[in-house]
Amino acid sequence: MASPDTESWGEADADGMCVRWLSDPRRSSLRGRRLRRHMPAAAADPGAWPEGWRTIARIWLKDARAEHTIRRDSLLRRAGADHTNDALRLIRHLVELGQLGIEERRAAHGWTTVGWHFVDPTTLRRSLGMEEPGAGQRAWQTLRAQPLDDDDLREAAASLDELPPRTAIARFGLLQALQRWRQAGRARSIATRRDFAYFARGDTKAVTPAEWAWLDAMLDVAADGIATHQATLLVAGGVSLIGTDGRIDCAALSGIVGIAADSLATLRGVENPPERWLVVENRSAFEHLARRLPRSSAAIWLPGYPPLWWREAVGQLLAQAPAEAWIACDPDPDGVLIALQAGTVWHERGLAWRAWQMAPEQLAGLPHHRPLSARDKALAEQLLAMELPAELRGLLDWIRVHDRKGEQEALFLPPPHHSAGADA
Repeated sequence: MASPDTESWGEADADGMCVRWLSDPRRSSLRGRRLRRHMPAAAADPGAWPEGWRTIARIWLKDARAEHTIRRDSLLRRAGADHTNDALRLIRHLVELGQLGIEERRAAHGWTTVGWHFVDPTTLRRSLGMEEPGAGQRAWQTLRAQPLDDDDLREAAASLDELPPRTAIARFGLLQALQRWRQAGRARSIATRRDFAYFARGDTKAVTPAEWAWLDAMLDVAADGIATHQATLLVAGGVSLIGTDGRIDCAALSGIVGIAADSLATLRGVENPPERWLVVENRSAFEHLARRLPRSSAAIWLPGYPPLWWREAVGQLLAQAPAEAWIACDPDPDGVLIALQAGTVWHERGLAWRAWQMAPEQLAGLPHHRPLSARDKALAEQLLAMELPAELRGLLDWIRVHDRKGEQEALFLPPPHHSAGADA
């Protein structure tokens, strides 16, 4: 069919309909064909339509092309047999607006409608909040070209090519988030699925069960520090936690107590509150410390970069037992950033905190050191551009100059034949 942009339309008739002939109007023939439509077209307002009309319009417009005739039976069939009346009313409405043109053929009894065409389907799709045909596939191909660093992520991305573009785009975004998670050192932490969902999409419930099932099938998310089990806060010291239905006496167990993080929402008080919270990242170091805690202190294990559940649980502890924090992390660039992030839990509540066991001389005195990676060096430079506590700045300066980092466990091992408290 020739385009109406290149063929002239006749004057409007009494009904306001213009005609463009598809056959020679001077020849009397039962094979005569013509197009009719209102001109100019008026804007449609789908927001004022019945929901049934909008549903039908979305079906019709999904792949509609301008000036491409859709046969009458096809249009009604796609609307569904139960919606024929709504479909006919919508057709009449769109014809009156000039948004739908009519193709007619001469028959023995006069002109009969054989099909319709959308005049401006792009504008109609936009007004209905629809994508253009092929837009999703084009967006997916553009996104698919973006690089992923690790083999397992690339293999997972390859599995998306057979999925609908919308699904593929959403899941590729999760792979990109997991790449950022790794680059940020989050695999070093113990986080929940809620933490990763918040990291990836800014909402703890934004990753669907189907998406988690796909991630589990394609990747070892547990190796990235993303756990499915209940998060547990490890606490040591002489504190007693009072809840609505009972109490936990940490001192009675003379060791480390694991508390389901969610249960701290019912915390109503703390007996024997500490003067100081000792926060330790390395698990072995925390266990060494727990065996020789000063009476005035209590200890909390910090599972790497502080996940959301940890920040919430510690915040609930501090609401009942506010006290300063001494925070000890591995003497490396990640450890500095982890300490800063953990310290914000205290800072946001107007409580003091300081780095502990992270002085340059303590790193220098360790029996073993490791060279910095390229990521370590880049992170150290980023941190040094920030405002930092003097001790942490001094540690980073030493790390940068000597190109060495360490682990904190040795700092918590008591010297032979000497017993020292955590305050020593």
